[in-house]
Amino acid sequence: MMCILFFSLCLEWNAFGMLDNSFAMFCDGVGANDALQVLDLRNNQISHDGAVELAAALKRNRTIRALGNADKEYHSKK
Repeated sequence: MMCILFFSLCLEWNAFGMLDNSFAMFCDGVGANDALQVLDLRNNQISHDGAVELAAALKRNRTIRALGNADKEYHSKK
């Protein structure tokens, strides 16, 4: 069985944040992922509820070092 690890994931310009249930499931996956280091979600129209879900996922994820969200990018201090 072959396992593929994604270290960088770019989902910009997908309006993915408008799909609350799907985005919540995506956030659960982000929270459980232990390989992803860069996540680009720019221009996805993430709702307030989606932002809360994403924040909770990022608290659980210890590997993400760079996050692109809206027109801003956030980087960890490590």
